[in-house]
Amino acid sequence: MAQLLVTATDVASHPEWRVFDCRHDLSNTAAGLTAYANGHLPGAVHLHLDHDLSGPMTGTNGRHPLPDRETFAAHIADLGVGEDTQVVAYDSQGGVYASRLLWLLRWIGHHNVAVLDGGIAAWQKEGFDLVTTAPTFASCSSRTLEPARGLTVDAAAIL
Repeated sequence: MAQLLVTATDVASHPEWRVFDCRHDLSNTAAGLTAYANGHLPGAVHLHLDHDLSGPMTGTNGRHPLPDRETFAAHIADLGVGEDTQVVAYDSQGGVYASRLLWLLRWIGHHNVAVLDGGIAAWQKEGFDLVTTAPTFASCSSRTLEPARGLTVDAAAIL
């Protein structure tokens, strides 16, 4: 799928897609996981900005540094995302955190990824139910990483 945005109806029609809840609040870093526990899209797994979508802070690499590519790819594979799996990310903040997952997946060479247009609010507006159960998926084999192809720059490139 080449679409960057999908509708709630699209997601509801494809239970085989891997859905990731990326809700987060910079002022309350537990808020996303709490919101997930209170209700999320069926089949969705929560990814935390600080723990899953960022690497460790060193004091010189910013608030949400990029994760290690190999570690991130292995984590995504452990969550059942194979080479051809369609991934959908959503949040409740206009797509800011969901788009980070989209970008990170493209950074490792996974192009079958989209953002839920309108986030969790669109899902609810369409009348689809939320669930509180967390899914489990079989781990996929390790991924073949594509070159990042200019998706990042370092400080030297900016200077």
